[in-house]
Amino acid sequence: MSFRIRLILINSLAAFLLLGIGMGFLVIRTQRVFVESIDRDLTNRATKMGRGGGPGPMGNGGPMRNPPGGNNDIERPIMLAPDGTPRQSGSRVLDPNGVKRTQSGRPYFSTVPVDGEQVRVLTLELKRPPNAPEDVPERSFVQIGHSLRDFDRLKETQAGVVLILLPFGVIVSALIGAFLAERALSPIRRVVTAASSISGANLGVRLESTSSDELGRLSGTFNAMLDRLQSSFEERDVANRRLQTNLDAQKQFVADASHELRTPLARLRLTTSGALQQDSDPQELREALEIADKAGISMTRLVEQLLALARLEQQPELSEESCSVRDAIDEAQSVLQALTPGLSIESKASAYVRGNASDLARAVINLVDNARRHSSPGAQILVSTTLRGGSVVISVRDNGVGISAEHLERLGERFYRADEHRNRRDGGAGLGLSITRAIVERSGGSMKIASQVGSGTVVELHLPIFSKQEQSNKSQTSVS
Repeated sequence: MSFRIRLILINSLAAFLLLGIGMGFLVIRTQRVFVESIDRDLTNRATKMGRGGGPGPMGNGGPMRNPPGGNNDIERPIMLAPDGTPRQSGSRVLDPNGVKRTQSGRPYFSTVPVDGEQVRVLTLELKRPPNAPEDVPERSFVQIGHSLRDFDRLKETQAGVVLILLPFGVIVSALIGAFLAERALSPIRRVVTAASSISGANLGVRLESTSSDELGRLSGTFNAMLDRLQSSFEERDVANRRLQTNLDAQKQFVADASHELRTPLARLRLTTSGALQQDSDPQELREALEIADKAGISMTRLVEQLLALARLEQQPELSEESCSVRDAIDEAQSVLQALTPGLSIESKASAYVRGNASDLARAVINLVDNARRHSSPGAQILVSTTLRGGSVVISVRDNGVGISAEHLERLGERFYRADEHRNRRDGGAGLGLSITRAIVERSGGSMKIASQVGSGTVVELHLPIFSKQEQSNKSQTSVS
């Protein structure tokens, strides 16, 4: 049985009980008022008899020929002796037990059948008035009746009204209950419909919540739950995409690293195998060892670059350290001065940036090394530092062969080479710019490359200045 049917049945049952109780109370109260009105009429008639002095038309003790209150036997007052016998001949006692049950001065009402109909009977004791004649008895009783035919018709009418109104009221209540149940359950039905239509790919369903009652709050709560679910699914999708991207990058990284290591390993194996399979003189063995040594150096450099890149990626996105740009440039210059004769350094800016001096020097060394390998011997390479707004810009400029435009966007990707043959020949693995970019991004900066074939290349590292307030906060944190 559905909740709607149960709600209608409960409403109908409640209406039946309320109507039944209300009609029952009304019927009982109406009947009581009707009987009380009859009792008052009987009491008034009996009281008149007492004021009239007992038996007799005017209270003089004579026979009651035409007493007030009615002309039939039922409604004619009857005077009774203390033993219950009538004082007038031919009178009929309506209630034989009336005299016995009448207490002194208090009326006794009873309902008895007389000639096939119900009669309301009053029995009342009357005492002789002080001015009454001597022949008037000391004690007498009057008994008066009133037919209940009208009362029986009232009960029949009431029963008919109840039999008509009670079912009609229940039916009307059921119809009203069905209407109210439909209105009350329609928001819940919308919630059920919306909930059944929700899936992982369809979380944009929302309910209209225009009222402020419980059902309106239910719709609002349901919408809030959908918002949280949608946010959770979106966060999950973002996390899955990020994870998939990382997995793809890891697979690509492993594949590229394996590919890069395969070339020097193959060269090393080929050289050593050739030297072992033939009788070689010392000079040939020396040449073979030199080739093997170069292959080992190439692999060592590749492994060091891979380790450096992995270390940078495992560290937080932004460095917690700070260093002087001048210290980093000086450290790079001490390494490059002897290896790069055409190197020229112009340090016009001195400021603090995020990161450490060794990593920043490594970034500069990588840029200068790339410029040296892509330029003719003795070419000029200029390293300069300037202030632009709130950043320090480290610029490395060369007058080499330049790089074509289609390669610029991909420079900085792992193992990417603009000139595959030349980079392999010069020992480059395509990781230098990747490491440089990772170092710069840990400092909160960015790397920009501009180049034109035949005119050289300019690489700029934009590093936000580490403000004095940040340095002060860092010092306070370290002390605490």
